[in-house]
Amino acid sequence: MSDTSNPTAAELAAVLAELRRKEEALAANAEALAALEREKYEPIAIVGMGLRIPGGNNDVDTFAEFLREGRSGIGPLPADERRQMAPGDGAEADGQDGDLPSGGFVRDVDRFDAAFFSISPKEAPYIDPQQRLALQTAWEALEHAGIDPASLRHGDTGVFMGVTTLDYIFESTDLAPADLDGYLAPGLTHSAVSGRMSFFLGLRGPCLTVDTTCSSSLTATHLAVQALRGGECGIALSGGVNVIHNAQNHTILKLGGVLSADGQCKTFDERADGYARAEGCGVLVLKRLSDALRDGDTVHAVIRGSAVGQDGESAGLTAPNGAAQEQVMRSALARCRLTPGDIHYVEAHGTGTALGDPTEMDAISDVFATSHTKERPIVVGSLKTNIGHMEGAAGAGSLIKAVLQLRERTVFPHLNLVTPSRRIAWDEAPVTVPTECRPWPGTGPGRAMVNGFGVTGTIASVIVEEAPPAPAEEAEAEARPSAVLTLSAKSRASLRRLAERYLDHLDRHPDTPLADLCRTSNTGRAHFRYRIAEVVGDRDGAVRALGKRVESLAAGSARGGSASAPKVAFLFSGTGTQYPGMGAALYRQYPVFRAALDECDAILTPLLGVPLGALIRGECEAPERIHEPRYLQPALFSLEYAMARLWLSWGVRPSVLMGHSLGEFAAAAVAGLFSLEDGARLVAARGRLSEALRSKGGMAAVGAPAAEIAPLIEDYPDLTIGAVNGPGQCLLTGGHDSLADAGRKLAERGVKFTPLKGAVPYHSPLMAEITDAFREVLAGVEFRTPGMALVSNVTGRVARGRQMADPEYWISHLLEPVQFEAGVQAVDQRGRHVFVELGPSGALTALARTSAGDSDHVWLSSTFRDDRDGDMVRRSLAKAYEAGVPISWTGYHEGASRRRIPVPSYPFDGKRYWLPTPQRRAAEAAWQAERTGEDQQGANGGLFYEQHWVAQTLPDTRRDGRRVLVAGGTDRLPRALAETAAAQGVTLDVVPGPEALAGALAGEPPTDVCWLWRAHTGEETGAARLRAESEANYRELLAVLDTLARSGFGRGQRLWLVTEGAQHLPGDKNTEPAAAATLWGFGRALGAEFPGYRVTLLDLAPGADGAAGLVGECLAAQESELEIVHRDGGRWVRRLRTADPVPADSRPLTVRPDRTYVVAGATGMVGRALARRLVALGARHLALLSRTGGPAPALGDGVTVQVHACDLGSAADVTRVLAELAATAPPVGGVVHAAQEAARDLPLAQQTWESLDAVFQAKVYGAWLLHEATAGLPELDFFLGCSTAGALFGAATQTGAGAGAAFLDHLMAQRAGAGLPATAVNWGPWAPREPGRQLSSSLVRSWEGQGITLLDEDEATDALPALLDAGRAQVLMGRCDWNRFVARRAPSALFAELVSGAAADGTPTGVDALADTPGAARSAGINAIVRARLADVLRFESADDIEPDAELAALGMDSLNAVEIRNALEAAFRITLPASVTFDRPGVDLLGAYIEELLSGAEAPAHEAGTGAHR
Repeated sequence: MSDTSNPTAAELAAVLAELRRKEEALAANAEALAALEREKYEPIAIVGMGLRIPGGNNDVDTFAEFLREGRSGIGPLPADERRQMAPGDGAEADGQDGDLPSGGFVRDVDRFDAAFFSISPKEAPYIDPQQRLALQTAWEALEHAGIDPASLRHGDTGVFMGVTTLDYIFESTDLAPADLDGYLAPGLTHSAVSGRMSFFLGLRGPCLTVDTTCSSSLTATHLAVQALRGGECGIALSGGVNVIHNAQNHTILKLGGVLSADGQCKTFDERADGYARAEGCGVLVLKRLSDALRDGDTVHAVIRGSAVGQDGESAGLTAPNGAAQEQVMRSALARCRLTPGDIHYVEAHGTGTALGDPTEMDAISDVFATSHTKERPIVVGSLKTNIGHMEGAAGAGSLIKAVLQLRERTVFPHLNLVTPSRRIAWDEAPVTVPTECRPWPGTGPGRAMVNGFGVTGTIASVIVEEAPPAPAEEAEAEARPSAVLTLSAKSRASLRRLAERYLDHLDRHPDTPLADLCRTSNTGRAHFRYRIAEVVGDRDGAVRALGKRVESLAAGSARGGSASAPKVAFLFSGTGTQYPGMGAALYRQYPVFRAALDECDAILTPLLGVPLGALIRGECEAPERIHEPRYLQPALFSLEYAMARLWLSWGVRPSVLMGHSLGEFAAAAVAGLFSLEDGARLVAARGRLSEALRSKGGMAAVGAPAAEIAPLIEDYPDLTIGAVNGPGQCLLTGGHDSLADAGRKLAERGVKFTPLKGAVPYHSPLMAEITDAFREVLAGVEFRTPGMALVSNVTGRVARGRQMADPEYWISHLLEPVQFEAGVQAVDQRGRHVFVELGPSGALTALARTSAGDSDHVWLSSTFRDDRDGDMVRRSLAKAYEAGVPISWTGYHEGASRRRIPVPSYPFDGKRYWLPTPQRRAAEAAWQAERTGEDQQGANGGLFYEQHWVAQTLPDTRRDGRRVLVAGGTDRLPRALAETAAAQGVTLDVVPGPEALAGALAGEPPTDVCWLWRAHTGEETGAARLRAESEANYRELLAVLDTLARSGFGRGQRLWLVTEGAQHLPGDKNTEPAAAATLWGFGRALGAEFPGYRVTLLDLAPGADGAAGLVGECLAAQESELEIVHRDGGRWVRRLRTADPVPADSRPLTVRPDRTYVVAGATGMVGRALARRLVALGARHLALLSRTGGPAPALGDGVTVQVHACDLGSAADVTRVLAELAATAPPVGGVVHAAQEAARDLPLAQQTWESLDAVFQAKVYGAWLLHEATAGLPELDFFLGCSTAGALFGAATQTGAGAGAAFLDHLMAQRAGAGLPATAVNWGPWAPREPGRQLSSSLVRSWEGQGITLLDEDEATDALPALLDAGRAQVLMGRCDWNRFVARRAPSALFAELVSGAAADGTPTGVDALADTPGAARSAGINAIVRARLADVLRFESADDIEPDAELAALGMDSLNAVEIRNALEAAFRITLPASVTFDRPGVDLLGAYIEELLSGAEAPAHEAGTGAHR
C-alpha cells in the first residue's frame, strides 16, 4: 500500500474484495459444517404409520385406544382361519383353548387385494402373505402421512423392511410338482418384501430387506435413518412384517423351548417361561425433519438417533449379552448427543423369557444408574405383553407404541406383571414398570428408547423424541367458502366403503377442519378410476353429500369411471356475456388467476386509459363501461386468459381450444399463436376501432336455424347471418334499422329475437370500414406455431399448420360469419370431451350442447353472474375430476395452507389366496362341505357314478317354424319323410353333401341341421370295417362342420348327430362292431367346445323306418335333453347318477396266481399302476403289451413279467401275442385295456381324419382286435376297458380322445350284453407321480376351476377290486364338485340326478328373460351374466368383484382360460363365438356389447374354420 494513512481507491477496493472472498469462504465452510452436522445428527421425522397388529388394530388411533385401555390381543387361532397349524398338521395344542394354538394373530392374512396391486389372481397365491401384507400396510402408511403414493414414482424413496419368518417357504415344500409355478421364485424370497414395494410404487431409492431375526425391523429403521441423513433418499419406508401359518416353524420353536406354555408374554414376571408368537406388520414413513416442516407434514415424533451392535461371545449363539446391550444403548444416546438423563421411558425388547428379561433389565439399570433414582425412575414397559412377539416386525410395533405414548404424553400399561421376577434386582434398579395408564414423566420434550434384540445376537436401539411444535401457518389468500372433497377407488364397491369410512370419520371427529380434510383428500391420496367429488362448505353438507353418494353406489345407479382420461376442450366465449364484477371472486381466492389478470392489467391499462382490473372486478367508479366495445373486449379477453391460466395450473390440459368470435383471440393467445402482449394489443385495437361502428349497427340472437332465417333477410342488404350457433340458433348482424325491423317480423312469427347489449355489427360487411386500420395493427404481430389445436371460426374445422398465423385470416374473421355449430361438431367427432367454458357465464356451453351428438360429453362453466363465492369453478373442477380428468391438486392449492391431517385409508377389497397344497385343497373341500346343503353333499362328495337310461315320452314342447336341413347318410331316409314333416309344420330339406349344405345355409337360416351317420356297405369285416366306415363318415363330417363354422352357425340353432344302433341298451342283440359309437364321444366333446351348436345325439332303432322319429324330436327340441335313444317304439334319455362302491348284483372276482393277466398300454401311467396293483392282489404272471416292447419291470419276487412288442391296431400282432401266451404262459385270466395314442388336445379347427385315425388305432381297432382274440378264452374272468370321464360328458378339444373312449365304452356294453366279462371304467384325471409325466399347472388350475379334483394313484388303484366286480359293466370313478362343473356348461339333463336347477334341467334362465327386456336394462343384464361367468372361470368370489368394464387381462385371463371363458359364455347365451373373441374384445363391457349385438340378430360371425376336411 502506498501510504498507510491514505490508501488509494484501488487499494481499498482490493482489500474489500479480499474481505468479501474470505467472508464467502467462511460462509461456505459454515454451510459445509452445517451439512455435516445435519448428516450426522438431523432428526428424522416420523410423518406416517401403517400397521396390522393383533387385537384388531389396523390404524394408529385404534391401536392407541387398545394400548391405553390395557387390552390384550392374545387369543386362540381363529377357528375359521385357513392355516396349517392345527394339531393334525403337526402343531401341538397350545394354551387352554382346546386344539388351537394361542398367540397374537391378525385376521384374514390370506386375504389380499390383488387387483389393486396389479397382480393377477393366477399369481397371487404364489406370493408370500408377508409380501402382500407389507404392500397393503405400506400404502396405508403413506396415506396416513398424507402423501399421494403415485407422486413418489421415479423418485429416490427408499424401502427398508425387516422379515425373518419362513412359513410360506416351508409350506411350498408340500406342493405337488404339477402345482409348482414360476411365480414362486419372487413370491417366496424375503428380498421381494421390500422389492415388490419399490416395484409397485415405482421407487428408485435404496431397497433392502433385513433379517437380524427379532431386531430386523429396528435394524431396518436404523439403516433408513442413515440413508436419509446421507442424502441417499428423500423419503424412507421402514418397518417389518411377520405372518405365522405353518406348523413346521411353530413346532421348531416349541422344541427349542422358547415358547410360553399359556401363550402369554409375562415380561419381568416370576412366571416368565417364554414368549407368545405374534404376527403383524408395521411401516413408518420417514423424512428429514427440515423437509417435513417445509412440506407441511404432520410430524408424529422424531428419531434422534440409533445404534446397532452384536452380542459377540456369550453363553451361546442365542443367549443374551448384557454388556453388549448396555454398549449399544449408550451408543444410541451418544449418536444423538443425549445423556441417559434425557430419556423418560424405555420400550424394552422384553419377550418374557427367564434369562432374557433379567439380562435386559440389568443392562437398562446400568445405563440409567446415575441419571435416575428410585424416586425418579426410568419407566420400562413392553408391547409384547399386549400382543406377543411379532419377531421380525417386533421393533416396528414397539416404535409405533413409543410414538403414540409421546403423542399423547401418556405411558400405557404393561400387562401380565403379577409377581415381579426374583431374578431382577428391583431394589437397586432405578426403574418402574407401569401396570396402569400414567402421565408422561418429567417436563420438556418427551423422549423414549426402543430396544430390539435378535436371537442370533444383533442388537438395535432407537431414540425417539416428541414432535416439535408445528410452525405457525403463513397468511394465505382469502379463505374459500367451500372446498372440494375427493374420494376415489379402483372399484365401485371399494369407493362405497371409502365413502362410508369418511362418514364414520366425520361422525367420530366432528371438529375435523373441513378445509384440511378436503386438502388431504386432494393432495394426500392417489386418484383412481372410480371417483367422487363434492363441493362442501361445512361438515353437515359433507355428511349429506356423502350419504347420498353411498346410497347411489349401494343401489348401483352411480355412474362408473372412465377407463381412460377424457379429452378436454376449452371454449372461450364472445361478447354479450359480460357484466361488472365478473372476476371478483376468482381474483380474491386464486393467486394464479390474480397474477394472470394483473399481467393483463399491466399491459392493457396504459392502452385503455382506465384501470382494466378494477373494471373487471366491478371496483371502478363507472362499472357500466364494461359494456362499451373499447372496454368489454379487452376485459373479456383478460378474464378468459386468466381463467385459462387457472385451469392449466390445475393440470387440466386441453386437446383442443375453440373461441366464439372475440373468444378466438383469447384461445389463440393461450395456444401460443401470438404472445399475450400482441393478443392484448389486438383486442384493444379491435375494441377501439369497432367503437366507431356502434352507432351504425348491432347484433341479435335468433332462436331459429340459420337456413330458415337467411331467406327472410334477403330484403335487407345490410343484414347477414353473423354466426351459426347451432341447429336452432343463429346471430343476425347489421344495421340498426334493418335489425329492428327484422326483429319485429320474426317476433310476429313467434321466433325469439334478443338484441345483444353493447354489440357492434361484427361479422358483417359493415366491419369493412375498419379492416385497413386493423390490418396495420396485425402487421406488428409476431405469429408463431401454436402449441395446441385450435378450431377456426371461419372454417368450422381444426386449423391446419399456420392457417391462422396469417393477418388476412383475422380480417376474414372480422367479416365472415362464425361457424360455431360446425366447430363444435368437429370437436364432437374427435370423441368424448369435457368442455370447459372460459368466460363469465355458461351461455356458450348451452349453445354447444345443441350441436354435439355425443351425449357422453361433460359441460362445465367457470363462473356466472351471481357466483359471488366462486363456487361454480369448484363445482366444475369436481365434475371434471369425476369425469376422469387428471387434476394437479398441488396446483389447485397453490398459495394455500399445506397442512395435512389423517383421513380414512383405502378400503382394500381382499380375496383369499393361498398355495394350492394338498392340505389346503382338503381344507377347502371341508369348508365347502360345511357351506353346502346336505342334499348336495352326496353328489359332490362321491367317488363312483354310473350312467343309465330313463324312459321318457316325447314332451309336448312343440316349436313351430322349424326348418331342418338333413345331410350325411340320407340314402336310408323314408321317401315320404319330407311330406310327413311338412304335414307337421316342419320344412325338411335333404342336402346331398357339404357343398349343397353351404348353399342351403346361405339362404334362410335353418333352425336345425341333422347329420346322419352312413353305414358301411363294403365287404370289410372287423377292424378293417371299423376303419373304413369311420374314415368315410369323419371325412364328410369334418367338411360339414367346416361349412357350419364358415356360415356362422350356432345362434339359437341345433346340430343333431344321428346314428342307428350305436348305443347298447338292455335287450339289444346286435354284436357287430358299431363304428358309429365313436360319434357319441365325438359329439359330446363337440358340444363342450361349441355350446352354441347345442349338439344333440340321437340313436335310432336299426331299420329303414327309424328316421321318422327325427321329425318329432326336431319339433319338441327340448333345451337340455341332449342324448336320446329310440328303441321298439320307446324313447329313452341318458342320466348320470351316484353309484355304490359295491354293485347291488355283486359278483366279486379273485386275482389268481395261476393265471396270466394281460395289460395293454403297460408303459402308460394308468397301465403301469394297474399292473402293480394286480400284483398286490395276487397276480404272479403278467403279460405287458407295449408298441415298442422293452425290458420287463421288476414287480416283486416270484412275479413273472413278460413284455411283448405289440401294435394293438395290428391284427397280426394281437394274434401273435395271444398265441405266444397260449403256448408259454398260464391261461389268460384277465385283460386290462389301458392303451391309448398320446392324443394331443386338438380344437376342432385343427382336427383331421389322420389325427382321429391315430387315436382309433388303440382305442377302437385295437380294442376290437383284443376283444376278438379273447372272446373264446374260457378262463377269462374280466376284461377291463380304461376309458375316460370325458367320454361320458365331453371335454373341449377332446373330440378324438372322446370318440375313441366312447367306442371302448360301447364295446364293453356289447360284451356284457353277450354274457362276456366286461367292465368299462371312465376314470377322472389322475395326479401323475413321475416327474416326466407332470401336468401343466394351468391345466390343473383349469380342472380345479371346473370342480374336478385329481385322483391320487393309490386311491384309484385301491378301488380295483370293486371295479373288477362282474356285477356291473360301466362305472365312472372320479371326484367332482358337480354344482361347479355343471354351472360351467350348457344346460344338460344328463346331470339332473346329481344337481338341481336350471343348469341341469334347462329351466328358463336370465338369458331367456333378456329377450323382452328393453335397452339399458338388457345391456346391464347381459353384462351381469358375462361377469358371473368370468367370476366362475377366473375364481372370483362373486360377480360383484368384477367391474362392468374391467379389462380381461387385468382379471387374470390367459391363453388357456380364454378358451374356458369363451365356452362358458357360449353355454350361458347359447350362441357361437369366435375362438379369438376374448382377445378381439378384451373387456367385460366389450364382450357384453358384442354378445348383445349377436342376440339382437346381427349377422353371425364366421368363427374359425379349417377343419381337416381340407387336408
